[in-house]
Amino acid sequence: MERNILEHYDVVEKATELYRRTHYEESMTGFRDVLAFDAFNEEALFFLDQAEKRIALQKAGKESK
Repeated sequence: MERNILEHYDVVEKATELYRRTHYEESMTGFRDVLAFDAFNEEALFFLDQAEKRIALQKAGKESK
């Protein structure tokens, strides 16, 4: 169990770094993986929501990559 928690913490860290580098689609995969294990992970929930919003803005042409 502890190993799974540590692995998912690592996934959150990597996904957050992808988000910060504006790789929103890739980061969403990591956040979704974490949420499949821990549906209430606040960091993953927050950044997944933010990534979805950023992608929507990009598609609307309101934000550059």
